[in-house]
Amino acid sequence: LMLYSAELFQMLAQTCSPLAQPSVHQPLILRANSAKMAVDKMLRQTNNAVINVLLKLASGSGGLFTFDSVCASFCADGNLTYFSSKLAMINGQSERPPEGMDMDDGRQRALAFNLSFILLTRMRFIYNDLRPSELVNGSGRGMDNTQSCFFKFASQYGWTAADSTTPMNPLSDEEKAPFIERVNLLKHAQPFWDPRTVDYAELVDSVPYIGEILLDDFKIKKHETYDHLNENIKNVLHAFRDDANFMIVCLVQWICAQRVCDERQSLVKSFIHALEFPHQLNPTQQERMALTSAACRRTLDDLSICDRLRDPRFTWIINCAKRKLPTVPFTLPATNAQSSDAEMLKQAFTYARQQAWGSPNVLQLVDRCNKAGVVENWCMVWLSSMLKLSTNDEMVAAGELCLAAGVMSPVPCMLSFARSITEYILERNVDFGCVEPKALVSARFLVHCLQLALHAYWRQQKEKLAKPLKSEEIERRRIKTEEDDEEMDEGNPVERSIQVIFEKFLRETRAGHLKVLSMLKNYVEHSKVFLTLWLLE
Repeated sequence: LMLYSAELFQMLAQTCSPLAQPSVHQPLILRANSAKMAVDKMLRQTNNAVINVLLKLASGSGGLFTFDSVCASFCADGNLTYFSSKLAMINGQSERPPEGMDMDDGRQRALAFNLSFILLTRMRFIYNDLRPSELVNGSGRGMDNTQSCFFKFASQYGWTAADSTTPMNPLSDEEKAPFIERVNLLKHAQPFWDPRTVDYAELVDSVPYIGEILLDDFKIKKHETYDHLNENIKNVLHAFRDDANFMIVCLVQWICAQRVCDERQSLVKSFIHALEFPHQLNPTQQERMALTSAACRRTLDDLSICDRLRDPRFTWIINCAKRKLPTVPFTLPATNAQSSDAEMLKQAFTYARQQAWGSPNVLQLVDRCNKAGVVENWCMVWLSSMLKLSTNDEMVAAGELCLAAGVMSPVPCMLSFARSITEYILERNVDFGCVEPKALVSARFLVHCLQLALHAYWRQQKEKLAKPLKSEEIERRRIKTEEDDEEMDEGNPVERSIQVIFEKFLRETRAGHLKVLSMLKNYVEHSKVFLTLWLLE
């Protein structure tokens, strides 16, 4: 490490040394930024140099805390995906053994794949709003790591059963039969692969089979024999001690994707116990097992509480401090039973507007309305609250919040907003034209609603056409005539709504109502581009 980066070596030496003088205290953010700059320079070196530095970074006295702080510094600069894509490239290049590889190269390949897989999983855990494709490819167009086993595994298995794309049906006995002997070796703490010639992609592919067989043991055995099963799990984890700690992380994530049941919870408890009280390990194995335990222990703790959803991960500093963001009061059961739906929605909007963002609790309430088919309920409440505001800036920010929440179900929500604000404008008893900011903001809000609704509808139609069709559907489409296409155009709900809104404004304009003229003046100014695109389509 001193040979590759003297600056980073000195920093880690000062951090890890028990003789380090405590007189000079450097703030955490400055230390993280200095380490990030040193790592950034190292990313231009060879893969072996990068892995050796990351091993020191993640396995020192600070453990993953130091690695997390470096990731946070990369994230603050907007370069987190650049860092993660470099790790993904190293991981992909280490999957299969090259020809003519000696023993030292084999150990270095195992270290590169093992460490990069665990660190990528750690980054995915903390920054869970990153898609797997963004994590492995970064922002560079010339990079494609989507063929790596990490990307395929991360795309299949989410953090809950609802997030996962794998079929939930259990594997058949015939599918599990070839892996029973291998799992028996693991239960005796023996690996079933040759570390010099192993294809790590095939090893990762075996995770669901290993997981199913271990889960079956807990389904078959009685509670009295769980001590024996716990010992088996400890042996299985011990078999991964040298060069396959990533398999423990994979198994934990596989467990995340399983339905909650008593057997799954018993398996989770066995994993927690096995990581807390492992078999005797040498110093190198202890270092790697500690890294693995730190990477997946938080997930196991979440799994052990099966009656709540996994908490969303926010910024690194909140996650690191293990602080929970405030919960919206009205979502608690006690107040929920005493409040009407409209009152809860109004409180949710006020809370979100004060915080300047829609928290998961607020979005969960909106999503519940969308799924229940009562989109108008929350749209009308939020829009009414927005129009009661007095300043331009407040209305603009509230309008952006409404649009952002509406994207969860874009076509019905945007059309509901458009209809509601049109009815508000055309009400006889509203002194609308005398308030210029309200006319300006309302016109812009209406244009944005129609833009998003039309864009979302076109996108949905393109996705439907892009799906592979069955032979019957292909034949049915071939038989359709031009009259069917005309009917399809007439069935466009967005264009119908736009036409109705235009006709209403036209009637009121002919009647000479001042508030409508004031509204239309601002509407036309904001809708020139939109009208052009609509006519082109």
